[in-house]
Amino acid sequence: MAAKVFTMPRLGQTMEEGSVVEWLVEEGGEITEGEAMVTIQSDKANLEVEAEQDGYLAKILVTEDDGDVEVGTPIAIITDEEGEDFDEDELLAEFE
Repeated sequence: MAAKVFTMPRLGQTMEEGSVVEWLVEEGGEITEGEAMVTIQSDKANLEVEAEQDGYLAKILVTEDDGDVEVGTPIAIITDEEGEDFDEDELLAEFE
């Protein structure tokens, strides 16, 4: 598998947007499936979101300073390999 876009998750049935409270892994850092990767604030609570796969947090697209973004908005790019090349524009094109 190549690079994958990680989007703002829907953490509740009524959640339409959320904000990044804190990235728990640095950009470029290794992630492990099931490990808490980011804390997201919904309209009701702050929740830690776990990585869905092993890999690397190649690029953070939404930070703590960006405020609320809609569910489904790309917030990071995850790769299988450390330092793996990817075409950011191509990956994000389907979300525009």
